[in-house]
Amino acid sequence: MTDVLLAYVGTPHAAAPAQREHLGLAYLASSLTAAGHRCGFIDAAHEGLAVDALVARIARERPALVGFSLFLNNATVTLQAIQALRRSDCRAHITLGGHHATFHWREILANHPELDSILRGESELALADLAARLGQGRPWRDTSNLASRDPSGVPYANPCRPLITDLDGLPPPNREPYRGAIEHSGVTTMVSSRGCYAHCGFCSVRAFTRLAAGPLWRPRSPAGVVAEIIDLRRRFGAQQIIFVDDNFMGPGLAGRQRAGAIADLIRASGLRMQWTLACRANDLEARTLARLREAGLVRVDLGVESWTPRQLELYDKALTPEQNDRAIDLLERLGLDYRLYLIPIDPYVQVPELEHTVRQMQRRGGRHVTHPLFNRLAAFAGTPLAERIDRDGLLARRAGVCACEHGHPYRFTDPRMSAVDRALRRLDQSLARAVAAAKALLPLADAPPPVLGFAMDWMAAINDAALETARQVLGAYRRGRPGAAGERLRRGNRALAAGVRRVRRARQEQSFSTFKPFSVRVGRRTVRFPPPAFAKLQRSLANAAFRGRAREAS
Repeated sequence: MTDVLLAYVGTPHAAAPAQREHLGLAYLASSLTAAGHRCGFIDAAHEGLAVDALVARIARERPALVGFSLFLNNATVTLQAIQALRRSDCRAHITLGGHHATFHWREILANHPELDSILRGESELALADLAARLGQGRPWRDTSNLASRDPSGVPYANPCRPLITDLDGLPPPNREPYRGAIEHSGVTTMVSSRGCYAHCGFCSVRAFTRLAAGPLWRPRSPAGVVAEIIDLRRRFGAQQIIFVDDNFMGPGLAGRQRAGAIADLIRASGLRMQWTLACRANDLEARTLARLREAGLVRVDLGVESWTPRQLELYDKALTPEQNDRAIDLLERLGLDYRLYLIPIDPYVQVPELEHTVRQMQRRGGRHVTHPLFNRLAAFAGTPLAERIDRDGLLARRAGVCACEHGHPYRFTDPRMSAVDRALRRLDQSLARAVAAAKALLPLADAPPPVLGFAMDWMAAINDAALETARQVLGAYRRGRPGAAGERLRRGNRALAAGVRRVRRARQEQSFSTFKPFSVRVGRRTVRFPPPAFAKLQRSLANAAFRGRAREAS
């Protein structure tokens, strides 16, 4: 039996503690416990822990094995935490896992001697095996999935064990550290499948899955999925499920039939839940989608990526702009909310292409686009697109800096794009500050409907203002007028800041608690509080009450 402690450092400069569960850690913890190990985990992002506090807790616990979850956006701070842990005289075996660690194992091991190993790919079984070997004093360097160093210090990697195909056989994730948050919000996350059948050239999911033998997309059974939903309602009072599958729907007719079966079982159970899912545009079909909506589906997240055929071909999406539009139109006809994930910026993008994509984002509206608005292609190691960018000589490596800590920055084929990229980064930063301010200024966790309605309208207006600013900036660069682009950017940033100040004054004046009407202008939009729909409802209720009193008087 081995004492194991799993940890997630989180991302630096996070505005607030993370609200959602880290299901990767939760699944690993439950698998280790089922295998007989004493296991706990610390989600520093969820708890709002600084690195030094996290290191101190791990050092106090004195586990035999410590596992860290590594992503691109937390790579530097995670590796710094491991160095600090070693300085605290921690002698545990320290390992890493996750997509980013998987594809940068050689570089990380070569540059970070404080680390003992990296577990590549799907790791529930491999981590349990490593813990057992360490606990029993057996050789551990030949553990499946494991990357380490040979006696001369040269990094090596063992083959990966086959993928887990019976996902229903895994113990459910350990959500106890998140109990308070789930009970408070009523929201939790679930996995109904792993992997994705598509072959998008930018996505690390396929490369991650392809490390081992097994199908690209592995579903849980509809009965197993719904049984977990029932358990989440019973144990935590969950009211809303966010499915975090790479692709909930699965391929073709079989995927739609499974999705429909889940919907039918939810309805048959009598559960009244709201839930969301993510899928590809070509997965959406009216009949199945209507069944899902009747079972509580309220939002679909779509990886649209672009409305430019050249980009969709580059990304190997096997989709057209017309297919994306048809999917969105279907969602709107059925009254389902949706979020669009886009990658407008890549090394090959031309300014007119980017301008076209921004116009299409405007057409669909700021309420439906995600942050950052001007998302940049990440050239993840192990993906076909990263290999192409490297072959074309566009990767801009930094001397003496590990790629695992800064990603793979690249140069643009359009010489105007370097300046455009800097401008849009500044705009994204202003937008991020405005959105963070929105969340900080408004008591969204316990807000009444009018405040929530205003917050949604306000953040949509902020997005719309940022998109309009971007369109004007891009138009100026296309016309060869960088000075005009800079002025448009400054004007847009000032508008975002002014909107935040107006809401801050409204909060100081207690407008939200007293329902004092006010308005805030952001870009071309004026957002009113209380929202017009709520004010209309209030008037109708007042009129109904007046009519009732009039009848009583007569």
